[in-house]
Amino acid sequence: MFWSASILNAKIAKSQAFEGQFIKTFLLKPDEVKVFLDISAFWPKDDLGDPRTVNSVYEEVRGTESEVGRNTLRLALDGRLDRGHFANAVKLARLAASWSKKEVSIMDLLVIKENEASS
Repeated sequence: MFWSASILNAKIAKSQAFEGQFIKTFLLKPDEVKVFLDISAFWPKDDLGDPRTVNSVYEEVRGTESEVGRNTLRLALDGRLDRGHFANAVKLARLAASWSKKEVSIMDLLVIKENEASS
């Protein structure tokens, strides 16, 4: 795969920003940080431009290599998925990429929230 200089620079900047956040987060105690997966920015829309229902998306991905449960989809759509199987994070990133027609990594789905006391 060949990337142009601008795409490569954007990827490097994004990686450095994530590493900075990761290092800052790594230094926090476990009770000072919460990490969630949020796929709402990539969620597919119906023909009228409205967000599709969780059930319709679940029925579409059911039986495919990207199948995840309804509850996983609902929590990830609400930005509240905070635990689960690592494989589901990979599957959600692949679904987000297929919906957005862009490259999406697990890091793009992460939302890191620090407790007020640690800020």
